[in-house]
Order: sequence, then C-alpha cells, then structure tokens
Amino acid sequence: MILITVVSGFTFGDVITSSLANGPLVLRHELGHSIIEVGEEYDGGSEYFGVNAYHDLAEPVPWAHWLSPQALSVPHVERSVMPIQLYPWTMLNTSAPWSVTFPSSGTYPRHLVRFSLSGLSESTDLKVELDGNDLEWVPRPDIGLDRWHYDIPQDRALGPGPHELKFTLLSGKRVGVAQLCSVELLEFGNEQEFVATPGHYGIYPTFSHKNETSYRPTNDDCLMRSVTSPNFCKVCIEGLWLSLLRRVNLIDGIKEDCRQLVFEGITDPHWVKTIDVELVPLAQFREVQLAQESYAIKWWKDGVLLKEFTNRTSLKIADTVALGTYSVEVKLSTEEVRVDRDNLLSDGVTYQVTNTCAPV
Repeated sequence: MILITVVSGFTFGDVITSSLANGPLVLRHELGHSIIEVGEEYDGGSEYFGVNAYHDLAEPVPWAHWLSPQALSVPHVERSVMPIQLYPWTMLNTSAPWSVTFPSSGTYPRHLVRFSLSGLSESTDLKVELDGNDLEWVPRPDIGLDRWHYDIPQDRALGPGPHELKFTLLSGKRVGVAQLCSVELLEFGNEQEFVATPGHYGIYPTFSHKNETSYRPTNDDCLMRSVTSPNFCKVCIEGLWLSLLRRVNLIDGIKEDCRQLVFEGITDPHWVKTIDVELVPLAQFREVQLAQESYAIKWWKDGVLLKEFTNRTSLKIADTVALGTYSVEVKLSTEEVRVDRDNLLSDGVTYQVTNTCAPV
C-alpha cells in the first residue's frame, strides 16, 4: 500500500493506493500541484492556472523564453480539436458494448484515440473499434488488473459527420473487474499546423470539462499533462525552482571564528579572523555536481570589493585589520531557469565584525 499526503497551501489530501504502477505517477503529478502550484494540462479538467497555463492570446506568451525557434519565428496556436472527452468509470460486460458517438468536421488529417482501462491484462479480453475498425489495442505488459493509459494514433483523417468509438468486452472472466475509466479523441492538423515532436515548445490548446480553451507549453512532454510522462516540462521545472526559492534562502548563515597561526622563529602567534558563508548545497556544492549549475560569490569589506575572495565561501583576514562591515552576495545560475523576475536566484547578507581575536 502507498500512502500519499499532498499539501497545497492549507489544503491537505491523502491518496491511498495498492497500485505500484499508478501510485508513483499520482504522487509526482500531485506534487506538481502542491509545490509548483500549477493546475492541470490534461483535457477534461477544471483547474488551469500557474506557469503552465495561458488564457488570453492577446497577452504575451508566459513561456516565450522557452519557445522553440520554429514557434518563436511564427507564433501560432497548434491546430487541434477535442470532439469527445469523457470519464465513464463504468464496468464493462459481455452482453452489450460501451459506445459513444461524436461528430467530426473532417478537416483534420490526423487523430488520436486516448483511453484508460483497468481489470484487463490480455489483448484477447477487449476489442476497441472506431467506426467498426479494430484499433488492435494491446495492454501494457505485466500491468495485470491495474489501470493504465493508452494512446492509439491514427495517421488519417476522419470523414465529416458522426463517428462511433466502441469498447467490447470479450472475456467473461473479466466481468466484474473490467473497467473503462476515461475516453478521449483528439484531431490534429498536419505537421506544419501541429508539431507533435517531443521537445517542441509552443502554444498547445487544452480543453476543459466545459470545453473552454486554455493553452499549455508542450504536446505531451509534461507529467502535468500525462501521468505516464517521466518528467516535468521545462516551464514547470523553472516554476519548481522559483516556487522552492520563494521558501528558501540560498544563504543558510554566516560563521565567524579565529585561527591562530604559529610561524617558525616567531614567538608571537599570528591571529586570523575567518568568516564563512554557509550555502544551500547546490551547484559546485552538490554531492553529485551538475554541469549546468554554478554559484557566483562576491565579498565586500566596508563597501570595497574583495576581488581575491571571488567565488570563495571563506574569508581569512589578518586580525589587525579585521574589524568592519562585510557583505557577501551569491547568485545561482542554472540552465533550468531563464527568467527570474523576482531575483530569487540571488541572496546576500551583511555581517559586522566587532571583536578582534588577539587577547588584550
């Protein structure tokens, strides 16, 4: 059993599941809502907000700094439509198929049949048909009776007029466990009108349960769109950084200390004042370093830049000149954040040294 507790602001929610396949997917998706504070990207939801949602095409694109060159040079909404989207959550039986009829304009050259099932583990258990054509559904290997999500792309146009999508249970032994959870059909423009290539960032329409349209950054590159996706999209990752850094200071603290140095032939000890800045262990201070991250560190004493201590976390100042006001500024750079309007990747503190090390 997996127990997932989701905390978002003052909202607390628990998800309890025995599903080893779906439990981690749900956890990652719900953490996106809680930590990044974003809404959905999948169709048929009710909440679309945050860094991954765009509502007014007359306004600037929120993720313009992530747009792919093709989308940036000729900005346009990727052409698609959703003629049917349902959450039946219905048990299937062998006596009567479950079917739905939907219209098509016939103007889209491609379409995608998307659905989720549970209680079905063999291809001989179920037939999925569109207009009487077997879509040759194949279950995920080793899924057992757990729920899973399936996409069946069709590189052909639907004719104008009504169409029927039908699910027929073939195996009597699955009666009572076979369930149709969700059904969706999307139609797409050609490759120039709708870029489905992974890694492409543009303006993709998302359709709510009221069939109201908002826009998302990618086709299916984000686990906020599809729980079976392995990662957040770049827009959500950037949002994750900024959300966390609103709650965390890069500088954990400042420590002052004294060090006594003894040199050969000199009877009087030499005192050194040390000032150390403690940083959140990112960039070069991670246990496993990431090439795309770095800290830049600058120190000042009484307003004068200490160039010799650039990018160092520790100052060593002769005790005789140590008294004064010290400032340190740190800036985190990461390829995962391109726009930081609130300067959340920067931090700084000022520290006063009021005592010398040498005994009076």
